[in-house]
Amino acid sequence: MDSPARVAALTPDEHSALGTRGSDARWAAHRAELAAQGRAPRQTPAPMPPAALAYWKDVVKAEQPDRVWSSAMELKRAAIKRAKQEAARLALEHAKRGGQA
Repeated sequence: MDSPARVAALTPDEHSALGTRGSDARWAAHRAELAAQGRAPRQTPAPMPPAALAYWKDVVKAEQPDRVWSSAMELKRAAIKRAKQEAARLALEHAKRGGQA
């Protein structure tokens, strides 16, 4: 662990690099622990493609025409949530049909 005086003397870039190295070391240890247990590390989901996000934003706006969105991020989150709901609904329908198309 670094002393407070040493950390205070670092430039912002050096401080950031120090934090990045520490974070990288912690994640490497975590991945090694998972590998030792025979488990794969969790993958972060890929972001929604811009065209799909635009489509779901339009869907949300059409379903809630009187809603005033406080920010673009709020609309984006609502669109992502709506897309996930639709994916879950379709998966359930597929499962009810016994996996038939």
